[in-house]
Amino acid sequence: MGLPPTTRKKKDTLSVTELKEAKLAAHQDQLANLQNEVAALRNQLRQAQRLAAASSLEALRNEITARTDEVLVEIARDDEQLSLLETGLLPQAEGALASSLAAYATGQVSFLTLIDNQMNLYQLQLQWLDLIADHERNLADLEYLVGEPLAAESPTMEVSGNAH
Repeated sequence: MGLPPTTRKKKDTLSVTELKEAKLAAHQDQLANLQNEVAALRNQLRQAQRLAAASSLEALRNEITARTDEVLVEIARDDEQLSLLETGLLPQAEGALASSLAAYATGQVSFLTLIDNQMNLYQLQLQWLDLIADHERNLADLEYLVGEPLAAESPTMEVSGNAH
């Protein structure tokens, strides 16, 4: 005939211990799934942070490149203006002053003309000194931007009675 009723009942139902073990296994599976999800989210976060850092770094590189280009243009402009002053305007002003001094000594020009030529020379010398200062500031900015000292020397000022 079959199994006694008590034996049949054991096979149809789980014991309390088996139920606890089944629930524990289910909870462990849920915990493992949650841990996997957390690990995946952490990986996504790290990847997003890396992408954000890379994007910020690229933006900073672009900003530094643009500023470096601006400073290089300013340095080239300073070089052109310094060359113009050193090779043209200052020698002409010095010549005009020397000529007006000789002419004043012989009474051919007025004192006002002599002073005018002296003031013109002083203004050009001040302009030259301002350009030297701007040029040096731009070189310092460029050194800052590239992160190291520049190899080439900048124009130097003569320390004498004449300012060029």
